Amino acid sequence: MVEQEIMNIDITYCSGFDLKPNNTITKNDMVNICNDLNEIFTDSLFIPEPITEGGILFYKNTPYIEGAKQPYKSMRFGGGRDTQWYIINSDDVMQTWKDSQDTIFTPYIRNKRNSKVSTFLKAFYGAKPWTQEELIIFKRVFLKNNIETTVRLPAKKNLSQKNDVYKKFIY
Repeated sequence: MVEQEIMNIDITYCSGFDLKPNNTITKNDMVNICNDLNEIFTDSLFIPEPITEGGILFYKNTPYIEGAKQPYKSMRFGGGRDTQWYIINSDDVMQTWKDSQDTIFTPYIRNKRNSKVSTFLKAFYGAKPWTQEELIIFKRVFLKNNIETTVRLPAKKNLSQKNDVYKKFIY
């Protein structure tokens, strides 16, 4: 017999800030961004996300298993802008993208439609919701790597919202 219990947990599922690359951003730049974040958040691991629209995936220092329901946070890229993302093997992306000059983002052009890169924030499967403090650190790391960001941050209430999740019990 299968019974379901509704659990009410906090998640993040909202728009983030926009990115405005100052120059061409490459695969190697994404590795550098992830490495910078890894140095700051020593209890987490950051990698380019193996998802069609691209992004940065992070999870607490446990091996990432593609397709598994494990706690993770993600900053997804896209939303109206053409970005070039590539098929990723999450096991070796940091090694295979290192030193690669393949383009991810082209430079931001002021007043040009779809020139910014939008972000979307997710925190699922028990990961703590995003905080404004984390986003400020991300903004600093992006700036260090020649990517400006829009000023606004999502409101705290949007970063943490309740979500009904069904937990299955098998008897």
